[in-house]
Amino acid sequence: MTVTVEVDVDLRGEFGPIRDQGRRPTCLAFAASDSHAGVRAGWEPLSCEFAFYQAQRRAGRSPAQGAELGAMLEALWVDGQPVEAGWRYLDAMPPDPAAWVPPASVGERFARDGVAGDGDLGGVRSRLAAGCPVVVLTMLSRSFFMPVDGVVDAAPGELPEPSQRHALVAVGSPRGGHCMSFASLKLTGPRGDRRLSMTVMYRNHFYVEKLLGNLIGLGRLLEFIAREGKVAMGSLTIVSTHAEIDMDNWNRDELKAMLAACDQASAQLAAAA
Repeated sequence: MTVTVEVDVDLRGEFGPIRDQGRRPTCLAFAASDSHAGVRAGWEPLSCEFAFYQAQRRAGRSPAQGAELGAMLEALWVDGQPVEAGWRYLDAMPPDPAAWVPPASVGERFARDGVAGDGDLGGVRSRLAAGCPVVVLTMLSRSFFMPVDGVVDAAPGELPEPSQRHALVAVGSPRGGHCMSFASLKLTGPRGDRRLSMTVMYRNHFYVEKLLGNLIGLGRLLEFIAREGKVAMGSLTIVSTHAEIDMDNWNRDELKAMLAACDQASAQLAAAA
């Protein structure tokens, strides 16, 4: 089985090889460090060991714990980072925790003023479109550990596990922005008045530019299947796990005009029938 994902934005060329954090809880340090390096001219990895150390020092956390976003952003801005050679990543912590300190001289430090987002997917897409990689904090589900051709596709109804957390870097945006992941048909109603209903699930949905076309297409599909099956049409239900009211290219007057045009076309069809 081959899974193909078409993308509008692909920033992978701004990064070097994928790095391995090993068994240490340093995913946020790696994600923040490589995002910082990715927006600098040329590619030279920065010391995620130094970033992790400074974030944990500021938050008063143990190196056995994961870093906090606020402390990591503050560390990158106030303390900065040297290049990787200034303090190379440790595969394991030293036996004596007191020995975990930066070298006496790490060289020049580079700072970056990062900003925490609000978790809105549209904001992530906008930053990617502007050429900026985005650090994403996630809760994982089982599907994350079972990718197909490198693509993680959660099963319908699958929920994340709060105890399973991971930081990663978003470097691409899929073309189209929405994806239907599940559809089901069901006969409902008492004997003698059976109707065919459809339920459809979308992972991502842009409600202004995409939803109307989806509803028309799905409505026609449901009408076709019901007609060929010689059964009456029932309801069409859309479930959007992430819905966005995308108003960037529209205003209220334009939306009202579009809806009025749709109502007029519907009335003309009803009159012709």
